[in-house]
Amino acid sequence: MAFSDINFKTKLIFTNAILLTVTLGIFATYSINKFELDKMQAVKNNERVSGLHAMKSLSWLIENANRLSPDQISQSTDYILAIDHPCAAGKAPEVHLSKAFAPIFESIEKDPLLWSKRLELMESCQQAQKNPENLTSNARVIESLLPFPIPYLLVLYPNKESLRLSMLSMAAFQSTTYSTGFLVVDGKLAWTEDGLNFLRRSLSEIQATSADLLEALAKKERSESPLPTVANFGDGGLLTYSSIRPGWDLARLTYLPAVLATVESSRTRALYLALGMIALSLLIGRLLARNFAHSIQEFITSADRVGRGDFNLKLDESGNDEFSQVRRALNTLSATILKMTEELVQKAKLSFELSTAGEVQRLLLPPKELRILGHRIVGTVSPAEFCGGDWWGFYSLPDKNGQESHMVLMFDVSGHGTGAALISATLRGFIAAIGNQARAHPEFYLDPSSVLEAVSQMLLSSTKGEFVATGVAIVLNPNEQTLTISNAGHPPPYLLHPHDHPDAGKGPIALGESSPLLGAQEGNIRRNLRYDWKVGSRLVLFSDGLIAPPLKQDKSNFRIKDLRKILKDSNRLGASALSRQILSSHPLMKSKSPLSDDLSLVLIEREVDS
Repeated sequence: MAFSDINFKTKLIFTNAILLTVTLGIFATYSINKFELDKMQAVKNNERVSGLHAMKSLSWLIENANRLSPDQISQSTDYILAIDHPCAAGKAPEVHLSKAFAPIFESIEKDPLLWSKRLELMESCQQAQKNPENLTSNARVIESLLPFPIPYLLVLYPNKESLRLSMLSMAAFQSTTYSTGFLVVDGKLAWTEDGLNFLRRSLSEIQATSADLLEALAKKERSESPLPTVANFGDGGLLTYSSIRPGWDLARLTYLPAVLATVESSRTRALYLALGMIALSLLIGRLLARNFAHSIQEFITSADRVGRGDFNLKLDESGNDEFSQVRRALNTLSATILKMTEELVQKAKLSFELSTAGEVQRLLLPPKELRILGHRIVGTVSPAEFCGGDWWGFYSLPDKNGQESHMVLMFDVSGHGTGAALISATLRGFIAAIGNQARAHPEFYLDPSSVLEAVSQMLLSSTKGEFVATGVAIVLNPNEQTLTISNAGHPPPYLLHPHDHPDAGKGPIALGESSPLLGAQEGNIRRNLRYDWKVGSRLVLFSDGLIAPPLKQDKSNFRIKDLRKILKDSNRLGASALSRQILSSHPLMKSKSPLSDDLSLVLIEREVDS
């Protein structure tokens, strides 16, 4: 049976098998790399733990070597021997030999007392007797070439009576096959586990010398951690070191290429295996490609047409094989994409228009924070949708005495969304238009009720009663230190008196009395009410969106009593801080949840006399 006669399902199984093989190769490579990292981390952790044990053990040996009694030395397996009075003139040295190591001295035919005649010991004795304060941590390492089969260290200690020479067993400090330990005292190699020649060979493998090693130890910063420090050294070396006493460093040098030899071997085998799998995949893939070429090319051409925007695709759907099913699916897909594209274009246009409307509305609002003639104003408007019907403004006006007064306006058009935003923009344009006449007719603009009535008549004539709005107009007169307000169905603003005002203890005061909505009917009677507006006074205006119920029942509501409590508890805060306090306490603003209505909040603070 020819390869081309194999059905599509079987070919697909072969293809999946090839992909699975390649995937396994990639996974094997990843696993080896991960194994290498884990191996490195395990080596470092092992070096730290081993170094910590060695540091504690050696520190304990050195600290106690001068304190042991002869009987303790005789029974010890850590102390080989000790010689008391090795430097005392006219007094015979006293040798205390461990029973565990006595046979070794006999086998190598060496007398422990021979050390008392060595030149290195005599020189150290003379230095210790002349300058005992110069001994590093009250101990000095003595060089020895005794062919002892167990690693050892000779240390000379000052004693109350004389000096003691202790030979310490270093058998417990032996490292692994790929590492060697050594001791550096006062910047010199005092002991090596495998001998100086072995250490030199180890250093040559990582392109370093003994001088480089001593220099690296001298420059290394000591860590505050109780664990030994592990650092890279040379070409493939790992240096583990710890200080056991001032001037004494116990270190270990590890040759990483030898440690990671098994990892490199596994990586090489995995590479060869991956190359073999890739070659096999290419061979089988080429055979499969010959059979798939015609149908795949047809699908590529069809996909290219769809990619260029030609969704009127009509492929031949005759037949019952898998390729015919794909052709039918492509025809259905192109028809569906064509329909969805038309819908998406319409939605994109609408979304762009709404976004533009929201941006335009934001441009019609005052800055979020400004200062005008001794007043700090902080305003926030958050529409429930792209745009909304809330708007506020702050204008400076000349009064009849030529002094500057200020008018604050806030409107909330019924509903929210694009329609309410258009009406809100119309109100803003009307205010701007009549504002050009402010200096010619100051008495009109200093009367908040007249301004609201003019806005109401304009809204009624423009919308024929289909849109109404709430609004509040306030005139701030710094010269007379008064605040005049007229309210048209809007939530009453709150006034916070300064601390020296007689009514300061009453807390926030709701201002004005409500009159009919703007745009509802003609001939309304609106009243003005006047209040004190002294330095330090603060005015809080807001729309009903601040206290509107949330869209979801599981969300907390923010009510008038919550606002009053914040104003009372935060009476000493300025406009900026008080605005942040209110908004941060609002559940929906804090959780950034959707609003059920447009939300506006404006705070005005009189800072100084204008």
